[in-house]
Amino acid sequence: MKKSIQIFSSSRADYGILKPLIHALSACEEFICTIVAFGSHTIKDSTPSLKEIHHDKYLPITEIKTQDVGQQPEDVSRAMASTIQAISEHIVCHKPDLIICLGDRFEMFAAITATVPFQIQIAHIHGGEETSGAIDNELRHAISLFSSYHFACTDRYADRIKEITGKQEHVYNVGALSIENLQEIEYFSIDEFKSVFGIDMSRPTILSTFHPETVAYHENLRYVDELIKAFKQLNKYQIVITMPNLDTAHNDVRSRLQTFVDETAYAVGVESLGMRGYLSCMKRCEFLIGNTSSGFIEASYFPKWVVNLGARQDGRIRTTNILDVKNITMQNILNAVDKIEHNRVNFFSHPYGNGQTSSSIVNILKNNL
Repeated sequence: MKKSIQIFSSSRADYGILKPLIHALSACEEFICTIVAFGSHTIKDSTPSLKEIHHDKYLPITEIKTQDVGQQPEDVSRAMASTIQAISEHIVCHKPDLIICLGDRFEMFAAITATVPFQIQIAHIHGGEETSGAIDNELRHAISLFSSYHFACTDRYADRIKEITGKQEHVYNVGALSIENLQEIEYFSIDEFKSVFGIDMSRPTILSTFHPETVAYHENLRYVDELIKAFKQLNKYQIVITMPNLDTAHNDVRSRLQTFVDETAYAVGVESLGMRGYLSCMKRCEFLIGNTSSGFIEASYFPKWVVNLGARQDGRIRTTNILDVKNITMQNILNAVDKIEHNRVNFFSHPYGNGQTSSSIVNILKNNL
């Protein structure tokens, strides 16, 4: 009998990364595959990320609605409990042979926790990474402990998985799926991008994504206020702001950013550009400011300068395009931008593989599942 595989996706970010693997699995006759969409995909009706999944038509989709996330830590806990309940009810009816998951979000941790009593095999992508400035760090390592197959994106991260789990078997460095996306994507032209999103990428542009800090969450409003002060000084640029994840204090951070966008002619706010749109924007922007993980793997491919803010991504591999601003103040951000504007550096190559990640994962699953 064919093995059944479910690909779990809880956000716009993980779905965009997973696309090449989903496409490869859709053409694989050895498996019966479905996408399970939950978390931020289904909290609101007709979210852009859920529309993107349906538009792609790669695989059958199961939607699982879970609780919205409020402002406080207890709201995150309630959302996790809601996810555990919803996923456990789903597993009772649709128990697969394998679940594929990616990353470290609290929604994904809750979903995988729900599967543990059912003893379902888990394949985890992007384990072994370190982000000590976010609660995601512990959640990622816990998912690794629950998992049977581990697909890391560098040797360093693969070695850390072995340390965390105490096991050597089924830990693979397959590179990053994002590199495959970046090599294969048909980027929007400047005219196409303007037609689809109403944003003129012929203008010098900063791409910014700032997620709330989940360890020092009480500092989030100060951080975003300092970022906005810096943006006000950077008015020679167009600033494209993608809105934050559903983390603690996300509504307050989002509100501050939206107010800035509404009051500022040179700023544009977007909920989601989709994978193709986001990477096209990154390709054509001058540099990035924020604290998103895409400033590490994806930005190193082009490469693009990244002003990395705060502690959220502490522990990740630093490539030479990263400028860390630990103390988030307007002046420190502007100092980093000044370095970018006056620097001409030949970047080293990235450490994240050769773009063959999805075929490597599929072959490993064919030979072992």
